[in-house]
Amino acid sequence: MPAPKRPFKGSERQLKTLLDALDAGDITRWNAFVRRSGPRFRPGLTGADLSGRDLGEANLAGADLRDADLTGARLTRANLTGGRLNGADLTDADLTGVRAEEADLRRADLTRTILRNGRLGRCRLTHAVMSETVLDGADLEGADMGGLDLSGCSLEGTRLPRSARIRPAPQREDDSLLRPDLRRQSEPAWMEAAEREKRMRDERLAREARQKAEEKKRLDRKLGRRKSPWKETED
Repeated sequence: MPAPKRPFKGSERQLKTLLDALDAGDITRWNAFVRRSGPRFRPGLTGADLSGRDLGEANLAGADLRDADLTGARLTRANLTGGRLNGADLTDADLTGVRAEEADLRRADLTRTILRNGRLGRCRLTHAVMSETVLDGADLEGADMGGLDLSGCSLEGTRLPRSARIRPAPQREDDSLLRPDLRRQSEPAWMEAAEREKRMRDERLAREARQKAEEKKRLDRKLGRRKSPWKETED
C-alpha cells in the first residue's frame, strides 16, 4: 500500500516560482530568484512534491525540504548545502555531484539514490534508509551517521567517517552482470534519459569537430592559392 501523500506546508509563492522555472526548463530563473532574495533566504518547501523533476544545478542551499517527495528526481550538481531534508523521500533520485555539506538527512529515504562524487561532509544521516545507495567517490568525512549500516551500498573511492558500519557483502552470482539486459531493465527512466542525452551530446560535439576541421581545410586551401604580398622571389 503506497504511503499517504504528505501535505505541503511551505511557501506557495516560492513553490510556484520553482515549478514555473522547471516547467520552462530554465533553472536559472529559480537561481536568479534566490539571489535576489538575499544571502539569508531559505526556501520553504516543506512537503513539496518534486518527484521526477529535473532540479539539476538548482540552488537549494538551506532549503526546508522536510518530508518532500523527491522520488526519481534529478538533482545533479544541485546545491543543498545546509538543507533540511529530514524525512524526505529520495528513492531512485540522482544526486551526482551534489553539494550537501552540513545538510540534515535524518530519516531520509536514500534507497537506490545516486550520490556519486557528492560532497556530504558533516551532514546528518542518523536513521536514514540507505539500501543499494551509490556513494562512489562521495565525501562523507565528518558526517554523523550514528552507526548507520552501509552494507549493500556502492562505496568505490568513498571517503567515510569512522562511525560507518560496513559488513562484508555475501558472495553470490549477480544475474545482472551475466545478463546486461536485466541490468538495463532495472535502471530507472532518468538513467536511460541521461545516457541518451550523453550520446546525443557526444554526437553533436563530434559533428561540430568535423565541421571545424572541414572549415579549416577550406580556409587553408583558399589561403594557399593566394600569393603573399610580403613574399618575393629572387632570380
